[in-house]
Formats: sequence, structure tokens, C-alpha cells
Amino acid sequence: MPNYAEILAFLAENPPQLEGECELHASLLELLARCLRNEQVVTDDDFADFGDITGISIN
Repeated sequence: MPNYAEILAFLAENPPQLEGECELHASLLELLARCLRNEQVVTDDDFADFGDITGISIN
């Protein structure tokens, strides 16, 4: 099971700078919320909804 606190801490410590990053953060937060509501493990199929993510550099 994912460590949600770790994921949220990462997102908080690395605020989005570009529009694409804002969309990625929002998508990740939506996915976390969905998982917490459903109490289920995220699968690769869950990420298929987001399509291809390109041009994002995370330092």
C-alpha cells in the first residue's frame, strides 16, 4: 500500500512551477483522494486516464 503521507509531503515540498506541473499535481491529488475514498491500491490502469505525460522535469 502506498505511503500517502510520503506522497503528500513530496508534493508539498516540490510545488509546481509550470502549467504542466500544476496539472500533474492536481491529477496526483485527485488519484490519492480517489484511493483514500475507495481504500484500494492504485494500479497502472488508474494512470491510463492521465494519458502520456511529457516534458516534465522533476528535480
